[in-house]
Amino acid sequence: MDENASTTEGQDRDRHEPPTAEDPRLQRVIQELFRANARLPGGTAGAVRHEVRTGELVGGKSHIRKAIERRRQLQQFLRRVDLSDQDRTTAQRLLDDLHAALREAGVD
Repeated sequence: MDENASTTEGQDRDRHEPPTAEDPRLQRVIQELFRANARLPGGTAGAVRHEVRTGELVGGKSHIRKAIERRRQLQQFLRRVDLSDQDRTTAQRLLDDLHAALREAGVD
């Protein structure tokens, strides 16, 4: 097996491509969580984890407030919107990830 191939595969997994959604409203939420110019993998949740683990702000600002707002948005979205099973699973995973990152930051 080519040693460089396994290294490249690992790097690709580490990039954590953002999920996609059929519902355009959920897709907009995803675009807010995963910016195209992001410096770190994991979107907003990844930025919160980075802040907690290193004490460094990402892009010069804290992402905790944004994570709280998006968490609330996803919670409301899951209650109100008729989603496909796949989009509902995607939204729930995003919500769980934000909740876990905020827990790491000491925010419930």
